[in-house]
Amino acid sequence: MRTTIPGIIALLLTTAIAVSAVDFIPGTPLTQLVTNRFGKLSLAEERLIDAAANGETADCTGLSGDDKNIRGDLLSWLCTNPQATAQLTYHGVGVVGAVIEKEFNLEWAKIEFPIRAWNCVFRDAFNLNNSHMSFLSLAGNSVKELDANTAHFEGSVHLRNGFKAEGGVNLESAKIDGSLDCSGGQFVGSDKVLALNANGAEVKGHVFLRNGFKAVGGVDLVTARIDGNLECGGGRFFGTGENLALNANSVEVKGIVLLNNGFKAEGGVDLTSAAIEGNFECNGGQFIGNDKAVALSGNGAEVKHNVFLRDGFKAEGGVNLQGAKIHGTLECGGGQFIGKDKVPAFDARAVGIDGNLDCSGTQFVGSDKMLALNGNDAEVKGYVFLKNGFKAVGGVDLGGARIDGDLDCGGGQFISNGETSALNANGAKIEGVAIFNEGFAAEGKVDIVAAQANGGLVWADVSSPGKATLDLRPTKVGTLLNPQNSWLNQNCLRLDGFIYDQIADGSPPSAEIQLGWLKRQPQDRFLSQPFEQLADVLRKMGLEDDARAVMIAKNEEHARYVQWRPEWLWYGLFGQLIGYGYSPWRAFAISLIVIGIGWWLFRRGYRRGLITPTGDAKYTIEKDGARPSSDDYPKFNAFVYSLENFVPIVRLGIGEHWTPNANRLASASGVKLRFPPKTGGWLRGYLWFHIISGWVLTTLWVGGITGLVKT
Repeated sequence: MRTTIPGIIALLLTTAIAVSAVDFIPGTPLTQLVTNRFGKLSLAEERLIDAAANGETADCTGLSGDDKNIRGDLLSWLCTNPQATAQLTYHGVGVVGAVIEKEFNLEWAKIEFPIRAWNCVFRDAFNLNNSHMSFLSLAGNSVKELDANTAHFEGSVHLRNGFKAEGGVNLESAKIDGSLDCSGGQFVGSDKVLALNANGAEVKGHVFLRNGFKAVGGVDLVTARIDGNLECGGGRFFGTGENLALNANSVEVKGIVLLNNGFKAEGGVDLTSAAIEGNFECNGGQFIGNDKAVALSGNGAEVKHNVFLRDGFKAEGGVNLQGAKIHGTLECGGGQFIGKDKVPAFDARAVGIDGNLDCSGTQFVGSDKMLALNGNDAEVKGYVFLKNGFKAVGGVDLGGARIDGDLDCGGGQFISNGETSALNANGAKIEGVAIFNEGFAAEGKVDIVAAQANGGLVWADVSSPGKATLDLRPTKVGTLLNPQNSWLNQNCLRLDGFIYDQIADGSPPSAEIQLGWLKRQPQDRFLSQPFEQLADVLRKMGLEDDARAVMIAKNEEHARYVQWRPEWLWYGLFGQLIGYGYSPWRAFAISLIVIGIGWWLFRRGYRRGLITPTGDAKYTIEKDGARPSSDDYPKFNAFVYSLENFVPIVRLGIGEHWTPNANRLASASGVKLRFPPKTGGWLRGYLWFHIISGWVLTTLWVGGITGLVKT
């Protein structure tokens, strides 16, 4: 019998069809289908097939050795073969306590029933790449690695309660219509493999990485979208190599984000540009940065509600919220922020906060060269509280900040690191009050330069004011409260250009007290503005006498700086005679004294024959003075003579007819006095002094009264 090649081919095809017909005879039990395909089954495989056919869970916990083993390809076939899946119930496939040998591969598969495994061991890869599944639960399982890149889960994914992945879990770009629950799971990656990669994933429910969750090798949630909460309370995250402990850059979370209650991350947490519609809570969380990452970064993030970094929160390596937008409050009470080289302990530059910034009781520790708290250009629509146990070692920068409420630093402690100011609020605009009281302490410079505090400035009850310097040039505030018990040391206050509307009663508002405040300024040069500002405020408060006293003190202070210069004639001499225009009655009183002295001298000189008629008028000297020969000649009157010669322009008809005679000597009881010689000459010299004094003093007090002479 001859056998041709076409005949052989036909025989083989007939045999294959026959075998296939045996495997897929309608009504063939599931066990028979599996046996026909895979041969002899282990006890675990038998239990799996029986349970799957009856909608039950295969319990393999009591088995041991090879009896516990289930082949991965058998399990894959069971979930994908049309004849096999036709005999499964809506309960799907469930197994407990088995060992899955070889790869479990469902890549590109579409699974319409749940797959559930508890306390199983998957010795090889678990491949779900590009698959479409109903529900996946691997609670308590141990897997070598799990790949579900671009997979779609119509329900939830449970990798929780003791789940462990030694080679990482990849959910990159996966879509989960339910929740991703990894509570209590352990994920172990490497320097090159992430412990959990959900980059670009979409989760319509919640993401739970909490309650004992542990990831070694980093968690990646970059650009992920989460419609529920992201809860990591009690989770532990450890970065390795280039991998951050938790990288959620640009993540979108429509619920709340919880990194609290024992949360710990070593290797940095990145929420840069994140969008969070609920609260962002890190109460009690611990964040540790490294050489490549800050402890916590929310640079440019937007949080629609509140941010809580309080109640035991601790960050070692800096917190960066630069440019973040917070629509609620930012509370850090009881938190601890520790910076590192080139990184502030808390970087809040240009942050926008619609509520309050509350750092009461918080400790910020900067490095030798970096700030403790940098809020430069921050915008806070509520209040800023740096009080009640607040402590910043390394300086606080609020330069250019905008605060709609108060800046309250009562009881806060600000310590410079030597290169920075203890507090810098240069250019800040505060709609409320800038408050430094209740034991406020600063070691170093407090710079509030070119700032504005519309509500006022309170510098009261300051602890150890001798350790601080205060610079208020040229700042504008409302009410000033600066009692003496909080004054700084000499040369530690700068006020040039400082403007305030009024002085609080507790200061108090008096020239005597406030001039002492001005004397705390450096004495290396004269500054007029602080005096003028004080006088202006006192005048507006109805304290005219105090205002004048301040302006007089201002000119007296000026006199100290113009010695041996032409200005000294005014500031050191003439100006003092009229209180520099603010007390013209000084010169008037001196004028009366000079007139009185002249009256006495001219009266005695006349009686001693030293004052005689002028010109060619004839007279005789009698014992009570010169007597004109003509009875029509004006009689001498010492008071009128003194007054007429003292007051310029005034002419009363006496001065032009009488004059001290330089050629006469005074006589007493007929005996000529030899000393001083020619006494009439001395009296004439005094007359010249009298006339000049009159011109000077009269000009001064008239100019002072009219306001024409005033500085």
